[in-house]
Amino acid sequence: MVNDGIFHIIGAGISGLTLALELVKKGKKIRIYESLNYVGGLARTERIDGFSFDCGPHLFHTANKSIQEYWEGILLDEIETPELYGANYVNNKLYEYPVSLESLKEQLTKEEYIQVQKEVGKNTNTSLAESSNYSEYVEGLAGKYLSELFFKKYPEKLWGIATKDLSAKFAPRRIEIRKRKRPFHSGKGKWAGVLKNGCGVLAEEIERKLQEKGVLIEYNKKLTDVDLSTVSAFSSISKIILNHEESIEISENDTVISTVPMTRLADMLGIKNKLWYRNVKIVALVLSEKITLPGGYDWLYFDDDQYIFHRVTLQDSFGSKSVPKGCSILTCEIAYDDKTSKDKAVYDSETLINTCVQQLISTSIVNKNVEIIKKHLIDAGPLYPGINVGYESELGRVRGKLDNINNLYIHGSLAEYEYSDLQVITAKSLDLAVLLSEDNSLHTENLVKKSRIYPSKSFNLCGKKIGGHEQCYVIAEIGLNHNGSVDLSKKMIDKAISSGVQAVKLQSYKKGRLSSKVRGARYYEELVDSQESTSNFLDKVSLNKDETREVFQYARDKGITIFSTPFDIESLAMLEELNCEAYKISSMDLVNIPLIKKVAQTKKPIIISTGMSELSDIQSAIDAVLSENNPNVVLLHCVSIYPCPAENANIEMINRLKSTFDCIVGYSDHTTGIDISIAAVAIGAKIIEKHYTFDKNMDGPDHNFSLVPSELSSLVKSIRRIELSLLDHGYGVLPSEIKTVQDLRRSIFFRVDMKEGEIITQNSIEIKSPGVGIHPKFLPLIVGRKVACSVESDYPVQWDLIK
Repeated sequence: MVNDGIFHIIGAGISGLTLALELVKKGKKIRIYESLNYVGGLARTERIDGFSFDCGPHLFHTANKSIQEYWEGILLDEIETPELYGANYVNNKLYEYPVSLESLKEQLTKEEYIQVQKEVGKNTNTSLAESSNYSEYVEGLAGKYLSELFFKKYPEKLWGIATKDLSAKFAPRRIEIRKRKRPFHSGKGKWAGVLKNGCGVLAEEIERKLQEKGVLIEYNKKLTDVDLSTVSAFSSISKIILNHEESIEISENDTVISTVPMTRLADMLGIKNKLWYRNVKIVALVLSEKITLPGGYDWLYFDDDQYIFHRVTLQDSFGSKSVPKGCSILTCEIAYDDKTSKDKAVYDSETLINTCVQQLISTSIVNKNVEIIKKHLIDAGPLYPGINVGYESELGRVRGKLDNINNLYIHGSLAEYEYSDLQVITAKSLDLAVLLSEDNSLHTENLVKKSRIYPSKSFNLCGKKIGGHEQCYVIAEIGLNHNGSVDLSKKMIDKAISSGVQAVKLQSYKKGRLSSKVRGARYYEELVDSQESTSNFLDKVSLNKDETREVFQYARDKGITIFSTPFDIESLAMLEELNCEAYKISSMDLVNIPLIKKVAQTKKPIIISTGMSELSDIQSAIDAVLSENNPNVVLLHCVSIYPCPAENANIEMINRLKSTFDCIVGYSDHTTGIDISIAAVAIGAKIIEKHYTFDKNMDGPDHNFSLVPSELSSLVKSIRRIELSLLDHGYGVLPSEIKTVQDLRRSIFFRVDMKEGEIITQNSIEIKSPGVGIHPKFLPLIVGRKVACSVESDYPVQWDLIK
């Protein structure tokens, strides 16, 4: 996308500022509106009367070298790297957190420790895979004793709901049982630091760089309303209103980037929703003398409701120069609901501050004789998105409506309804700047070729005929919903058989399917209190060859067709050894011509999903199959949004694909429910692929929009009834994929470290996600050329890196 208009960025937090700086570097015109008189958002430092108070405070951490270097380039010598430790304050005792078996051995009785060892050792992949809420997952992972001690009361206090009502998807991102005790954010390849003068220095330095480029932040301007102009099903923002009175016209070439909470923006746009956040207030106290927290820890978690705060932090540890000499600053964080808090003290500043002081004294954290020379209250506002069981459907619905606004991008943790750390926010900002400012047509447009054979109008798959006037072929997509469990896979096969589907399908890939160094992998970190990386999750739930063989054999013994989606040539070879009957090509691999040609060479039926693609991409994929003299190819219309709102389903594309490519066409359905699949059959889909699960609340990316067994049965029955109604008695009758494209599409990467002048060979490069490198179709042009400068393995191949 290339945009020559103005980028209107709502919010001067780290996401908005980083994006603005990168866009300005690329010559774009920017306006930034901030509701406060500070920059930094949730990572700001409020500087009052000579004192610095962090809204946090924040530990900057990442396992990605490029993010570390980006911060270091902005902050220079502002960064320091202390070793920091936290602890749980439970029943007047301290327990180091994250939990480690080493620290528990010191802090529990012998009997308690033996019980913990037994319970932690009992957790199985199957029990975790079948967990449908946070409580079940944590008990399966940590055991009953640790769950009750650490992982029940605190999350309930923080989120304001019972752990049985908290999504299981959150648990793996929050719970870590370490073998050895070590600093909070630490481990191989991981980096962490703090800022000497407060966490807000990052935002302040970015603002200074923007000022040098002529961009001035417009302070104290809060977005209060939005006007839309609507054409067909899609709208555009025509005007934004600030402080209820200042109107900013948005031209057709302008773009609006909103970092405000999703619920606020949705309310302005008249999108009713059930999404919610937990808010946070921070009481900061400047003490007249230096103190240390009990046990020498840097912060403490409090799960007991008798304390109004859930975390107490010694700011001294997070910025050596942010605290006056000879003094200490303590911060108390209080989570509450905006209008329904049980403790009304959160609404009265003086009462809230005094309550915190009294409770700090009662725990002996603060000596009653120590003078408090300054008290300050920070209203951080919304912080924790409500991730109750089943929230994904509502989030998908609201996100889909926002995505239908053509000139609007939602960006940042609050805007995207995520609980993201600073390295995630920074990475997304860097990537979005590239996406909004560069024309990648050279790398994405395919050449259309003529084929000498034509796609089959019908073919047989394991005795079932597909296409023509045959019944719609229904595929129950197990995908990743087995959560890495063979036992769960078998149970799902049994349910699929009883539902009446014709086939079940898996996904097969080698570990490292998603590049761990760029794009989406930088959006997550394998650390407690942050999100689990996509790459790590995929590795965790993959089935190896023996497990896949066992699942395949079970399905065959039960008499149902089973096949898989290979994401790489190695997995294809493994599936060939298992005599896989057919193959599916995922939307992300539609541009992976080398893989498609290898699959086509098996001469087995190929089903290709067409999400995230142009017609020329689809044509190239079909030609790749036909060039190997394999006519048995099917296209599945697909929209790569998870879940996909009904208004984005675009199922009329089924007929367009059929008329354009003259082949069998079906539908890979990512909407919730069964109605859109039924509609797809009514307009001609000959295959329906639908994800299914035992429980929509289980952990994993696909459960929430999958069908449960009863719905799968209803789908098959409904399709058969619809087919009867289609007997001919006479006359019968996405602009929102941009985020997924940048994460999942395939491109060429260096497989090994290479030095300047080295010749690129087939073995020195590979094709993988994301699509930030050269298009796979240019692979023949890359092999044999020289590297222009030294590069590391797993780095995307770019034109300026080769000669």
